Amino acid sequence: MMRSLWSGVSGLQAHQTAMDVEGNNIANVNTTGFKYSRADFGTMFSQTVKIATAPTDGRGGQNPLQVGLGVSVSSTTRIHSQGSIQTTNKNTDVAINGDGFFMVSDDGGLTNYLTRDGDFKLDAYGNFVNNSGFVVQGWNINWDTQTIDSSRTPQNIFIDPGMHIPAAKSTEVAIKANLNSGLNIGTASRPLYSLDSIHGYNKKTGETKDENDTGTTQFYTTSKNAIDVTEKGVDCASLFNASGQGLNLREGQGIWVSYADAKYETNKAGLSAFDENSHKNQTVAFWGDGKEQKVHLSIVLNGVKIENKDIKSIDEAVNYINTFTVANDNRPGTGVKAVKSKDGSGIEFVNDNSNGTTDNMKNIDLTVNAENTAGEIWNATWADDKGFTFTSNKNGDKTLWTATAMDTGVNAGKIKTGGETNKKVITAHKYIYSSSAQDLP
Repeated sequence: MMRSLWSGVSGLQAHQTAMDVEGNNIANVNTTGFKYSRADFGTMFSQTVKIATAPTDGRGGQNPLQVGLGVSVSSTTRIHSQGSIQTTNKNTDVAINGDGFFMVSDDGGLTNYLTRDGDFKLDAYGNFVNNSGFVVQGWNINWDTQTIDSSRTPQNIFIDPGMHIPAAKSTEVAIKANLNSGLNIGTASRPLYSLDSIHGYNKKTGETKDENDTGTTQFYTTSKNAIDVTEKGVDCASLFNASGQGLNLREGQGIWVSYADAKYETNKAGLSAFDENSHKNQTVAFWGDGKEQKVHLSIVLNGVKIENKDIKSIDEAVNYINTFTVANDNRPGTGVKAVKSKDGSGIEFVNDNSNGTTDNMKNIDLTVNAENTAGEIWNATWADDKGFTFTSNKNGDKTLWTATAMDTGVNAGKIKTGGETNKKVITAHKYIYSSSAQDLP
């Protein structure tokens, strides 16, 4: 009787501890960066009254006679789930969306503490501190060069209260606008409309039509689909008249016209990606094993050289290439975004021609340098006692990025065709006004 009472009491005590944990969670509902806890229950040792017996001739075995002695709280577990991001009216409030912690210190960085609480403020001396006065650790900006050196040891984040940041003059202005369809062309008032299929001719009726009639003409949306539109003016080919009037274009001005995204995918030969779970010899399009084996990425994309000797995976290659998409103060951008192919064996380059006005921000102009080993042919040799060893199987200056087939003869595993180091995909064209006569090819 007493044993059953003690077991019941242990359940009440364990439940009380769990309620204490939940009460603490509720009490901290407004605590910034708080992570809730959970009580973990565990059964206590059982009392063995009678041991188990083995089967004997003519008689079966018996289970032991054990009586449980109750339950206890074995531990509490902190649940590090993502909290909700809230908007505040304080400029120094910050939050982490995903993994990671803020680092703070009370002794200048000798001892560091981690926190998810981003309720920071500036003290009278310009230190970036939390509510306990601990200074937030990080990398300070060099105001002379406008750069942050992340290779140095993190230090106290400090902002001089009397600091004045000099204004930086603009070096480039970009304008996005639609052409006004109501502007005059030449001396007659003619609004613009989409190009019709044949100049001055209605293919549907087989009749010659004046450019400014109000009848119907035929406009093709695809090679097999046509729709009727009402004639509203002259073709867009008449943007500039003989004197360069109408849109008031000056010498050297013009427009870009793009009819599709520019796309190009590496590994045209279709080699497989490296499979670390397949313990056999492999000939693959290799981007690193994700651990120790590195490859050398060396390409020129839209005039921008992209080089990294420490690539360990195709994801690292994609992320590194995409850091060059947008221009910065030190270099132009490529305008091209890289995406990993579905099977992970190659990279698809995409330029939607939506941004940028310079030649290097349009289309795709890809050059694969001779020293490039990323995404090229490699041999992965398996040994049970050593694992994989990797050897580059690149055929001279030829590149798998542009290869369309592989040799199956005496040079099996080598690049057979498509070994050119440069590929261009042009879907955007630039039209520039010039007042002088031009010879068209």
